[in-house]
Amino acid sequence: SVTMEKTAAINVYPNPATNYIVVDQLNGEKTTVALFNSNGQRMQATVIYNGTSATLYVSGTAAGIYYIQIREGNSVETRKVAIGK
Repeated sequence: SVTMEKTAAINVYPNPATNYIVVDQLNGEKTTVALFNSNGQRMQATVIYNGTSATLYVSGTAAGIYYIQIREGNSVETRKVAIGK
């Protein structure tokens, strides 16, 4: 028989976002979540960590395309998100 290794796929929603973005299915291992604009500049965004999820509050962020960088332990993942108003 074949055993499938189950890896939790990180979930980022809603996309497009208006007031907040949730990063879900984190493993909680030394996790940091940061928001960057398309020029690679880190944006000010309040992040609240809650176990296996993190919420970024982006209501003060201008509409546009952004990137969320998710660091867990030694791994880094980047997700593209749209912020609308």
